[in-house]
This record gives sequence, structure tokens and C-alpha cells, in this order.
Amino acid sequence: LGGKDMAIQYVGILAIPMMFGSLAIPNALMVTIFGPTFAGTGSVLIGLGIYHILNTYDTVISSFIDGIDRPDYTTKATTLALLARVGLIITSISQFGIIGIVASVVISHAIHLGVVQYFLLSHFGHAVFPLGIIIQVISGAVMWTVVANLPTVIEITNWFSLIVVVGIGA
Repeated sequence: LGGKDMAIQYVGILAIPMMFGSLAIPNALMVTIFGPTFAGTGSVLIGLGIYHILNTYDTVISSFIDGIDRPDYTTKATTLALLARVGLIITSISQFGIIGIVASVVISHAIHLGVVQYFLLSHFGHAVFPLGIIIQVISGAVMWTVVANLPTVIEITNWFSLIVVVGIGA
């Protein structure tokens, strides 16, 4: 952690806006990209957006831990996350279907990220959460505000209108 978390600040540069975009117009994205049979599946896209952020940060931090020759830490984190994922999927799939699976994956990745952050805290005295990430989240929230309100002005009915709304958000 000698570089003061420099690399980790930028790994979510695309993942964070993608997640906020999925929060802003999830159903419009799903229907426009995959067709009308995917109407109402926006919550799956939101879950996958959250998963992508967790996985992005988790992958970098886990690689760092492996790089300091402590693969035992990532193995322990992976084992806990896998146990949580299996348990959550088994208990939630019958009640929530695909949303239960997506939620189980998101929660298990959050557990994995939390465990590797704990290992960083115990090994180096602090977890990794630089200011750059907070700034990106604030920027994503501003983008969400704009994009979430655009469909009242620009109705998303085809690829062109979707690209216009996403472009304005970008």
C-alpha cells in the first residue's frame, strides 16, 4: 500500500457510472437492448451493476493480497463467500427466483470484499477506500439525477433515443 491506494482509485471509472446508469433507466435499457420479453427485469440489471462494482474492486484487492504472497487470505475470503453464496441461493431461489440468485451473488461478493478489506486492515493498519472512489460515486449520483429525469423529456422508444439519453448522462 505504498502507492497510497493510487491504482484502486481508478479501477471503477467505468463500473460506477454503469451502475448508476442501470439504476436510472433499468427497464428501458433491458427492453431496448433485449426486447419486450425482458420488460420488468430492470432489477436484475441493477443487481448486476452492483455486482460489477464489487467484483472490480475485489479483483484488484485480491490480486494485491496474492502479490504480497498471502494467497491464504484470498482463499479464506473465497471460501466464506462461496459458503454464503450457496446458502443464500438455496434459501432464496424458490421465493425470489432470478432476483434471489442475483442478490445472493451480490451479497457473497460484498462478503468477499469485506473479508479482503479486513485482511488489509489487519496486515497494514487500514482498509483501502480512497477519496477518488467517493468523488466517482458523487459524480455517478449527479449523472443518475440527470438520466433518471430525462425520460420525462426524451421518451426511450428505440436505440437512438437510448443513445441520446445515455450520451447526455455521459
